[in-house]
Amino acid sequence: MKEWLRCARPACAARRSFYLLVGLSGASLAALLTLFISAPSPLMYVAELCYWALTSLGGAIYAWRWGFPAFVLALISLAFLISVLQKVLSTHQRVQQLLQEECPMPPHLEQLACETGLAQRLRLIRSDQPLLFSFGLALPQVCLSTGLMDRLDSEELRAVLWHEQYHVQQRDPLRILLTMTLARGLFFIPTIGELRDSYVQAKELAADEEAIERMGDPEPLARALLKLLASDKIEMPAMAVTTGALNVTQDRIVHLLNHRLAVRTISPRRAIVSIAIMLVISLLSLLPVEFAH
Repeated sequence: MKEWLRCARPACAARRSFYLLVGLSGASLAALLTLFISAPSPLMYVAELCYWALTSLGGAIYAWRWGFPAFVLALISLAFLISVLQKVLSTHQRVQQLLQEECPMPPHLEQLACETGLAQRLRLIRSDQPLLFSFGLALPQVCLSTGLMDRLDSEELRAVLWHEQYHVQQRDPLRILLTMTLARGLFFIPTIGELRDSYVQAKELAADEEAIERMGDPEPLARALLKLLASDKIEMPAMAVTTGALNVTQDRIVHLLNHRLAVRTISPRRAIVSIAIMLVISLLSLLPVEFAH
C-alpha cells in the first residue's frame, strides 16, 4: 500500500487520481442523496412554496409535499443523464462521419497494427489532417488519418500506435467518460475537477511510457511529437469520449526529455473550499425535517 502511494510512475499517479475522484464523488453523491431524502429546511421551504402556489389555485392540483425533494432529485438526475447521453451520441455521430472516409490499409500499416496489438482495431481514414485517437466504450478502437501516416516515418508511427494501444488496453475512453461525467455533475466541488485533469494528464504520460518501453527508445515518440508541434494547427474533432496521442502538452515534453513526472498538485485553496462544501452538505443532511417549520 505504501509503495503504491509513493509510486511516482504515471500509471500509479493515474490510478491514485482515479480512485480519489471516484471515492470523493461517491461520498459527495451519498451526502447529496441524504440531503434530498431528509429534506431539511431549504428544500422544505421550496416544497411549502410550491404547495401554497398549487393549492391556492383552488385545490384542484395536489402537491406531493413530502415527495417533492425526491422528485427534484429525479428531475435533476434525468436532465444530467440526458446531457451525458447527448455528448456520447454527438461523439458517436462525429466518429461515424469520419469513418465514412475509411480506406484500405497499406501492407506496412497492417504489419504495424499486428506488431502493436491493434489488429482488427485500427481504422484508416482519408484526411489531410493528422488525426489519431481511440474511441469506443465497449470495444475501443483506433482511428488514424492518411495525413498523419504520411507525415511520420515507420518508427514514429509505431511509437504513436503503441501509445494508442495502451489506451485501448486500459479502456480509457470509458474511464475518461466516467471522470468527465463525475466532474461535470459535481462541478461545485472544485477538487473533483482537478482530479479529473490530473487523471487525464497521467494517462497520457503513462501511454507515453508504454510506447517508450515498447520501442526501447524515447526518440521516435519525441520526433513524432515535435513534428506535430511544427505542423499547422491541428483541429481535432470536438469529441468528449476519445483519447489521443496528438494532445501535445508541456507536461509530455518535459516527461520525454527529463524522464520526470510533472505532477499536477491539488490547489490547497480549492481543497479547503471542497471540504467546506461537503461539510455544509453533510450538516444539512443531518438536520431533522422539523427544523424547517
